[in-house]
Amino acid sequence: MVKVYNPGSPEPINRAVLLRRDGAAPLKFNGVKIRSASRSYSYYNNETNQNEISEISAQLFQTAGGKFVAGIEDYNRTTSQYDSRIALKADSLAELAEAIKPKLNNDDLLAELFESTEIADSLAETVE
Repeated sequence: MVKVYNPGSPEPINRAVLLRRDGAAPLKFNGVKIRSASRSYSYYNNETNQNEISEISAQLFQTAGGKFVAGIEDYNRTTSQYDSRIALKADSLAELAEAIKPKLNNDDLLAELFESTEIADSLAETVE
């Protein structure tokens, strides 16, 4: 199990998690949340001719069985609706990060989501 919590804090507890996915059945599992990250952004919507504000949020979990799961939601605060909700699963953190990259399209958010994990350095640009 990946441990990213403070050594002085209690062990994380597995809890029931249900992640919604657009056009697919939700993912349901027992697991521990490892990390979460979010970003707000604004853009001009040509269809409505107005500026809109959205927030993309991502959560990273490890299941009781040792698999890794990420849930990503893009929520439009202006319309109070989800633009998209996806959930992905993989056997390893590296596999999951590769699956998320094209869907998230935000390297900074991806690096924050996997911060303090064994693959964190592979998601950051190193300068010498």
